[in-house]
This record gives sequence, structure tokens and C-alpha cells, in this order.
Amino acid sequence: MQFEEKQKFNQLWIALLIFSSVAMTLGLFLYQWKVMKNYQPALLAVIGFELFMVFLLHQLFTLKTLIDLEGIHFQFKPFHLRMKTINWYDIDQAYIRKYEPITEYGGWGIKGLWPFKSGRAYNVSGDIGLQIKLTNGKRILIGTNQAVEMQKVLNSIAKFKKLTNIIVVA
Repeated sequence: MQFEEKQKFNQLWIALLIFSSVAMTLGLFLYQWKVMKNYQPALLAVIGFELFMVFLLHQLFTLKTLIDLEGIHFQFKPFHLRMKTINWYDIDQAYIRKYEPITEYGGWGIKGLWPFKSGRAYNVSGDIGLQIKLTNGKRILIGTNQAVEMQKVLNSIAKFKKLTNIIVVA
């Protein structure tokens, strides 16, 4: 009885954004070097480092989710150094739902700060997530691309642990 998912930002528009920024920066450098006859190796080094960091950060952003008998665990690298755990006894309600990433949370990533009142969200793509309402009133949404598999594990855990706060879907 365990669910595990690892998600990355792999949308085409992000790749196009990175590619266009690389192409634009390289084009500006070549223009400066060829047309203006002004070659500055330090500028090339800074540009190269900047582009490498953008690419590296894009590759590092990972949302890991683990659901087991202990609770719901998640980690959004590189922001969380280790998994965060929500124990079952801290959960008032948990269910999978469709949501509006932009209007409810302001997009994808770690979201949910002012002015959005929907709680905190951890997501990288799509519009389906595990909505968690905590006993302290806070709300957390964890995005998923494997809603069916996640629901099966939630159903099994709810039945095994006799949890009434998990919405079981057939």
C-alpha cells in the first residue's frame, strides 16, 4: 500500500522559453562580436554561466510524492531539502480533485501566497491534485499526473486504517 510519483517541469513552452533565451543571448553576443567588433570574454563567461544555471535549475525542479500508511510525504526540490510529512491524524479531509492552476493558485510551482485564498499548492503540470484539509484549517494541494493510481492507494489505506476523512472513490 504505497504510492510514489516523481514529476518534473517538462512542458514544451518551458523548453521553448529556455531555448529562445539562449538563442537571443547568443545572438546578442555574436552581434556584439561580429558587427561591433567588440569581443569581451568576461561577458561570454557570465552569459554562459547564467544559461547553465537556468538549465540546471530547470532540471533540478522535482516534485516527489509518497503516500503510505504513515501519511502523505512530499518534497519540492530544490526548495525542500527533505521530504515533508503530513500524518493521517493531522488530516481533516483528503480527496483528489480538478483545480484551476492559474485562477486558484497563480500558476505552477510552489504557490498559494497572497492574493490567492485557496491554500498552498505544490504542482508542476496539469490540473488534477490531492486536496488536503488539515485539522488546523490549512489547505494543501499536491499536483499529480497519476490520479487513478493515487486514488487506489488512498482507498486501500482508508479501508486498512479505517480512515473516514479520506474520500473513497470507486
